Amino acid sequence: MKKIVSILLSLSIIFSISITAFASEASNSVPEDKILVLPDVKVGQTLKIPVGDAEYIDDGRGNIIKISDLMSFDSQAEANNYIDNLLNDKPIKYNPTISFAPIKRATHGDVIVARQSVATGSINLGVVYTTSGDSHTGTITSHEAYTTFTGFTLGFGWDESLCSSQITSSGKDIYAVAKGTLTYNLLVDGFIELGRKSVYLDGYCYAIH
Repeated sequence: MKKIVSILLSLSIIFSISITAFASEASNSVPEDKILVLPDVKVGQTLKIPVGDAEYIDDGRGNIIKISDLMSFDSQAEANNYIDNLLNDKPIKYNPTISFAPIKRATHGDVIVARQSVATGSINLGVVYTTSGDSHTGTITSHEAYTTFTGFTLGFGWDESLCSSQITSSGKDIYAVAKGTLTYNLLVDGFIELGRKSVYLDGYCYAIH
């Protein structure tokens, strides 16, 4: 069994290295004069940059993205409508309806406590924790909040600025909070449009039953 696990682990590492090398090689093969380096944008600010002869953008995160792969709009009106609806829905809090997957020795948990839907996917706030007793009993012995950005994310990004968790006064629950910025890069009538929107998430994890 250990031998099988070792083989699988080795294959996984080799595969990861190969993917990284391929991405690096692909990035290095793109001529610099075809890459548009995007500037920093403040929250609430929008910038429009002409594409010119560029074929790729450097989003400042180490990602080289083909411009033709970005979400595109023929008119500014269409783009504005899309941007206005990026964070249209209020965050969903799962406080009363957190479901715990049944496991034999439930001294740990990993749950999503809040989710902000965006037009392309969702920003999720989760909590991982452990308890001193089986079946989520006893006391909370450790806890940590985290965020993820899932769905179609090409040209979009999530910059987490704050993510923390704390045990409530009852000793049974964990309160988590996260703040950050949703970034977007769109292709609008021959321009790259950059923008930033603030996101705030919070919720409770009922760790001790």
